[in-house]
Amino acid sequence: MLINDGNSYNPITGIFTVPIDGVYLLTFTIDSYTETHIKLVTDGIYTSDAVSDPHALRNGFEIIGSNTIIV
Repeated sequence: MLINDGNSYNPITGIFTVPIDGVYLLTFTIDSYTETHIKLVTDGIYTSDAVSDPHALRNGFEIIGSNTIIV
């Protein structure tokens, strides 16, 4: 389920535009069956990433990667 109070997140572009200046705690998670890399970019600057990278013997299983940062 996606909660998008204030409609600050655009699920088509993947862009979240903060409604007011401040400090934000951001958490993002990948749930994938294949190797997946995502990057978090804030104000055009690479900030963090998360990777789901399955072991060769675990193909076909869901792999989860996540990260939490404060910006």
